[in-house]
Amino acid sequence: MTDRSNGTEEPAGSGTLKEEAGGGGTGSKKNLLYHDSQLVQGLYAIILLIVLIATLQLYLAIQDVINRWFSYEYIPIFTSLYFILVIAAGVYLIWLRITHR
Repeated sequence: MTDRSNGTEEPAGSGTLKEEAGGGGTGSKKNLLYHDSQLVQGLYAIILLIVLIATLQLYLAIQDVINRWFSYEYIPIFTSLYFILVIAAGVYLIWLRITHR
């Protein structure tokens, strides 16, 4: 092995016990990064699930508000406008996702 600080040769196996056992080498750092990325992906999945549940509840609450605030003659009109708005927002988000990849 070559000591990079002064260029001298060291005999093989002269590393610390921690490095030789894999505790401090680059392999363990890669393993740690792999577990960290799995943890982050798991947290993203949990947050996404919570956001989806909240979105569904908001969707249903807005429908309830439409039913309470507007006269029964106008409910289909406002419900249709609301559905069109939801579809337009969904299409826009999908378009953003596809174009920015």
